[in-house]
Amino acid sequence: MMRARTCRTTAICPHCNTLIGARTSIRSSRFTTRRIYMCLIPGCGFQGVAIEEMVFQLSEGASPDPTVDLPFAPHVIRMRERNAAIAARKRSQLSFTFDDDPSGDVAAVA
Repeated sequence: MMRARTCRTTAICPHCNTLIGARTSIRSSRFTTRRIYMCLIPGCGFQGVAIEEMVFQLSEGASPDPTVDLPFAPHVIRMRERNAAIAARKRSQLSFTFDDDPSGDVAAVA
């Protein structure tokens, strides 16, 4: 009996709907990887090539490379804009102006 290989990167076979494993990964570019998949069921025999591409970043790395031009995902941009608007609103609610009182006391006016 043939033993199925254990693969870390898996997908679903388009023919028998079971796991297929990546047997080879080739980095095509900084953001693109080609993977050759092989069905783990001996009777199926499917093999195919998939292309994996990074299209968005969800967060920057700890030491971002300035040459990386990968846009943030749209939902991350919306979340950042919403958080910035909330922070600005909170800052404006906390701002005070100080006017000199004729008696010499300084009064906070909201």
